[in-house]
Amino acid sequence: MQPSSNERSYEMEGTVVFFDDARGYGWIRRDDGQMPDVYVHFTHIKGMPGHRQLFLGWRVRFELGDVGRGPMALNVHVTDLEREAV
Repeated sequence: MQPSSNERSYEMEGTVVFFDDARGYGWIRRDDGQMPDVYVHFTHIKGMPGHRQLFLGWRVRFELGDVGRGPMALNVHVTDLEREAV
């Protein structure tokens, strides 16, 4: 689901707390401590060649958007690609 041009987004950082590679979605816990966790879909993962996925514990930077169903991570960039997958 793409946000419309009138939806607002904010730059955030957080940690991946769940990602289902088979289904292509997961959740990010925001560094600001606000709840709920943020939904992420693989189509919004940027800067990764080939198969786009996230791993538990990875640090990410993203834009926080609201697409009507709650918070969603847009333009997600991994900030620590050297970390091992857990």
